[in-house]
Amino acid sequence: NSLNLIDYEQMISGKWKYVKAVFDANKDKILKDRNFKKFIKDNEEWLIPYAAFCVQRDKYKTPNFNDWKTHKKYIAGKIAPFFTTKSKDYETTMLHSWVQYQLHLQLKDAVDYTHSLGISVKGDLPIGIYRYSVEAWTEPELFGMDFQAGAPP
Repeated sequence: NSLNLIDYEQMISGKWKYVKAVFDANKDKILKDRNFKKFIKDNEEWLIPYAAFCVQRDKYKTPNFNDWKTHKKYIAGKIAPFFTTKSKDYETTMLHSWVQYQLHLQLKDAVDYTHSLGISVKGDLPIGIYRYSVEAWTEPELFGMDFQAGAPP
């Protein structure tokens, strides 16, 4: 690698190509996986809006939901159909859900391993959110969107 710094955009693009290729090659098996289905069911409260947000973000090439042609405002009943096989966005919705499932499994394995060594894992909670995040889209009333936190340069 001749670069002094990591080309983040290129790295993420390469990872997504790989993840999508793995998903596409194993799609039938993945969609029938009982544990994956259980993960979706157990996490639907956050996973349904998150996966739908990702589909919309990628479709319109921006996380700014004000610029989307559809679903600018989050309405749960209009998002749930993303998870039905009749939806044109079903496969992409399942891809994003499957990625979250894989991340869950990896984190669980890592935490279980560290716990077996007697080591605790500590999480971190941010004090704010990105104004074009899934949280801002689904529950804007919970956030003071006219404020910004952070340290000055």
